[in-house]
Amino acid sequence: MTLSAQKLGQATVHIWPVRLDESGVGWNKLEVTLSADELARAARFYMERDRRRYTVARACLRRVLGAYVGMDAKQLTFSYSRYGKPHLKNTHTDIRFNVSHSHGMAVFGITSGQEIGIDIERIRQDVEIEQLAQRFFSPVEFETLSGMMPEAKIAAFFRTWTCKESFLKGEGVGLSLPLDCFDVEVDIAKPAALLATRPKASEAGQWSMRSLDIADGYATAVAVKGTIEELSIFPAIQ
Repeated sequence: MTLSAQKLGQATVHIWPVRLDESGVGWNKLEVTLSADELARAARFYMERDRRRYTVARACLRRVLGAYVGMDAKQLTFSYSRYGKPHLKNTHTDIRFNVSHSHGMAVFGITSGQEIGIDIERIRQDVEIEQLAQRFFSPVEFETLSGMMPEAKIAAFFRTWTCKESFLKGEGVGLSLPLDCFDVEVDIAKPAALLATRPKASEAGQWSMRSLDIADGYATAVAVKGTIEELSIFPAIQ
């Protein structure tokens, strides 16, 4: 995979989908770009499929980020927050990024100077959405979902889930922030949005949120602290 140099404007978001099972080269050849700790983590996967997906995702992430910061993919180094949010080290840019993967798809969200979170989930029909929503959604979200027609609930559940996860990942605090202390827009007829945050009500207005059409059978959402004036979804890497 060869990428040309990439530039990001202010309030711009770039989205890079990756098909993890369709790498154009032998996936084990991608290991050369990984760091020692990444190789060690790959080796801990029991299933070859999982090792392959992890290796492809990390190698593609390195090459995508290298195109933004003007560095060789192998030379990039990362740091991680207390809750595991990754950051680039030793670059002269303010590139921020976030990563999510589900089954055979991964997605990267890239910004400049704005905190970002992204989440992708494969849509399943066998999910006990009422029970999960009652457990993890806020009372307002659960009430809205419960009042929907049955045929709309699956799509609404997964959009809500990915929006909530993207906000948590953007905040970089993991599940230390309870899922019921903020509300997102559940109604899929309305744009994705962060509607309310508790106890700090003003925080809701500081974030922008989008629901994304990345691939058939998947729900994806991105959250950015600040405005989104331009959002580009690039062709899937494979």
